[in-house]
Amino acid sequence: MLHHLIYASQPADGLEITDIQAIASSARRRNAALGVTGFLVFRHDLFMQVIEGGQAEVSEVFCRIARDVRHRDLLLLSFGEIEVRSFGESPMGMLAISPRHRSIIVQHSSHDELRPSDLSASRALALLAALAATARDEAPPDADAPAPNRTASWRSEIARPPTTRFRRPTG
Repeated sequence: MLHHLIYASQPADGLEITDIQAIASSARRRNAALGVTGFLVFRHDLFMQVIEGGQAEVSEVFCRIARDVRHRDLLLLSFGEIEVRSFGESPMGMLAISPRHRSIIVQHSSHDELRPSDLSASRALALLAALAATARDEAPPDADAPAPNRTASWRSEIARPPTTRFRRPTG
């Protein structure tokens, strides 16, 4: 029986894009060996991921994540049985959230920015699926090779969207 698990966490202070790429590379190898698939979205202050596979394997991966000091404030959003995988293409797909993903986030959330704690399980899954579709469209020919411009923009464009664009009116 297949299961999925969706969680969110905060990256540890000082985590850089090269660290995330190393985590992803290692996770791809481990997940492939376990028959686990999934998808990770991230920005400077957030990880959100869905993991799919057998119950024991999904639990094993999540326990490893929970023990990892590079994750803080883990929040379990969903865990349950599924009939088919939604993210079966990769042991670990990933996407850095940027301002160009705002319309997708707004479509699946009641906020201008991603706030996992405000998402129902079904909305979190739908959002991750929509972002995964975007990642497939944006992927470079060799998705495991870091794109130089993505690495350079980690702390600017990708990590911190312009506050003027996303600021809510006060009062």
